[in-house]
Amino acid sequence: MKLWELAKKYYDLFEERKRSKEETYWAFKLDVIKARKNEYEEMSNLIHELGEEMDEDSAYEFTARCLSWLYNEEIEDCDEARDKMDEVVDNAVSGYTTGLTEWLNRSTVNVEWLTEALKEFQPEDGYKALSETQYLCIKRVFEKVLDFLCEKLEGKVEIE
Repeated sequence: MKLWELAKKYYDLFEERKRSKEETYWAFKLDVIKARKNEYEEMSNLIHELGEEMDEDSAYEFTARCLSWLYNEEIEDCDEARDKMDEVVDNAVSGYTTGLTEWLNRSTVNVEWLTEALKEFQPEDGYKALSETQYLCIKRVFEKVLDFLCEKLEGKVEIE
C-alpha cells in the first residue's frame, strides 16, 4: 500500500462543516462516529493527543490538511513526504495577520507555540513571530500524522 492510499482511507473519515455563515471547521463524519471503526478510534486518539498541545479546531483542521496533501499529491512513501513537508507546512501558514491572530486567539494553549517560536526563531517583527508560531503548530501535526501513517506502513501497527 502506498502512503497516499493510506492517507485517503483516513481523510475519508473527516468532513468540513459550517459553524456559521463565515466560519467552517473540520470534524469526523457523523456516520464514522456511529460506526466506531478502528480507523476512527485511531484518528480520534491522535486528535486527542494533539488537542493537548493546541486548540481542538487546529488539531482537526491540520490533520485533515495533512491527509489531504498526502492523498491529493499522491505521495508515494514516507521519505518523499518528509522531503516535501517543510515547504507544504510553510504554504499552509496563514498569509494574513488577521488569520494568524484569530488562530492564536482560539486557545491559550496556542500561546505556548508563540513562546516556542520566539525562542527558536527570534523573529524580527510581530508578523514573523505569528507566522513562525503557526508554522511550528502545523509542523507538529504533520509530523505526528506522518509518524502514525509510516508506522502503519512499516508494519508496526496493523492495517485493517
